[in-house]
Amino acid sequence: MLFDPRRYLESIDRDQINHGVRRPEGGDGATRATRANRGVRNSPDPSALLALLRDRGPLSYGAAASALGWGATRAWRAEAGLKAAGHIEHDCFGRAAVKARAGA
Repeated sequence: MLFDPRRYLESIDRDQINHGVRRPEGGDGATRATRANRGVRNSPDPSALLALLRDRGPLSYGAAASALGWGATRAWRAEAGLKAAGHIEHDCFGRAAVKARAGA
């Protein structure tokens, strides 16, 4: 059976309630901050990734994440969005590269 983090966290909550340890109302501060920032700080910005690929050439999403100061998941989501839109393709090494234009 694979590890399910949601089920694990639910079991921790049940154990804390059963042993008299309760979280403050609304969850802990980290949970509230994560919920408040969700969709703002970690939203992928495909235009920033596309500009980086145009400037530097083909990059893996890990290298792009480092260059942009992003996490790997955020960079991967931006890369997936650009690929789905047809703006980039993967080269023979698996790196994202801007698609060559037909007339160029």
